[in-house]
Amino acid sequence: MTSHYLLIVRDHKCNDRIVKAREILDDRIKNGFWGLGRRAAYLKHLKIGDKVVFYVGGRYGGLLVGCGTISSEPYPISDTERKKGLCLESENYAYLVNISDVVVWSNPIPLKNICSKLSSIADKERPYIYLQGAVRKISEEDYRIILNASK
Repeated sequence: MTSHYLLIVRDHKCNDRIVKAREILDDRIKNGFWGLGRRAAYLKHLKIGDKVVFYVGGRYGGLLVGCGTISSEPYPISDTERKKGLCLESENYAYLVNISDVVVWSNPIPLKNICSKLSSIADKERPYIYLQGAVRKISEEDYRIILNASK
């Protein structure tokens, strides 16, 4: 059975500079993998074929920017991959999952525009509280709502 997730990225401090979340997202897509911490929510549940939506967090609100598919089980990050990926130097990143079939939408969706329709977000007034961490599970219906809003 296919599950559905938000993969969340925020600005990171890397090598004494702040790297914007969108730059990190673009790097993850280019490399075809997503970094995860050893205590990432749902780490043990991610599987090949699961569907994801990419969420770029920001100081003034976040954007849903695209979708893709998990194309590997989580696996330990190698030194080569750690060096290849932007902001993966941190020991916080212990695992990767491969991502494929990525589509970046030409018109990102502000979360505030659709959060009232999403059952996975209980606090509609403060939806960003739900979006802590790197991975959040969403319902299939919420996934479809997001994809329909992207068109």
